[in-house]
Amino acid sequence: MGSAKEAVPALSSDERPMTMSDPTPTVETWTAFTTSLQQPGLRIFAASEVRPTEDDKSQLQIAGLTLMARTLSNLKAALLLLREKQIVEARVIARCCYENSLWVLGLVKEGQKFKNEMLGHEMKHKRITLQTVFSSRVELEEDREEKLRQWMRDTKH
Repeated sequence: MGSAKEAVPALSSDERPMTMSDPTPTVETWTAFTTSLQQPGLRIFAASEVRPTEDDKSQLQIAGLTLMARTLSNLKAALLLLREKQIVEARVIARCCYENSLWVLGLVKEGQKFKNEMLGHEMKHKRITLQTVFSSRVELEEDREEKLRQWMRDTKH
């Protein structure tokens, strides 16, 4: 993910996001902070020149950019919720942004190993969800159920 960083021109002082030094910021301070993150995030995303390939570096860059896109979307949602005085809901979305930063940190520190663990966790979650569907005796179309069961057999470790 280093090449995407190198391709982004330096931000001017008025484009840099503000910092949060107050441990208990007000809604107004939080709104200003969140707003200040959007432009630099969009600029980094727009400046990336990642070309999808099968190599690990490209896959890691795509994962990083996907997390950034999700974070920018979450920031936008948090701002909308703050404007509507939905403070608790905005905090929930803010925690999603924090979680995304932890995922990015894992990608930066451990690369492909972390990405494989992320995918393994996702696959496990899907298998548990499907197992719950099957055990609850929800009626599925016969061909749909067979395809899902086949997927579970095919992806079993």
